[in-house]
Amino acid sequence: MKFTLIFASAAALIAGAVAQDLPACGVDSLAAALQASGCGQADRDCLCASPSIRSGIENIASACPEPADQQAYKDYYNDQCKNEDGFQPVN
Repeated sequence: MKFTLIFASAAALIAGAVAQDLPACGVDSLAAALQASGCGQADRDCLCASPSIRSGIENIASACPEPADQQAYKDYYNDQCKNEDGFQPVN
């Protein structure tokens, strides 16, 4: 099951709104990681450098057992944050 996830403001890994098809299995895990980050709503540098968000993406397997679903979240995170200070890609 897929749906369009829209990141805007508080849930943003970018400034502005971006729509991306991501598997539904990881949405709650990603939302928890975003909340735990303590980053400001539009603080892209913080969001992309946050250990809690990175850890949430790395550990998405607990919510998404399919490797393709896990990779979709990793690819999205890496693509959205690749140019931000403090960013470390998730493999």
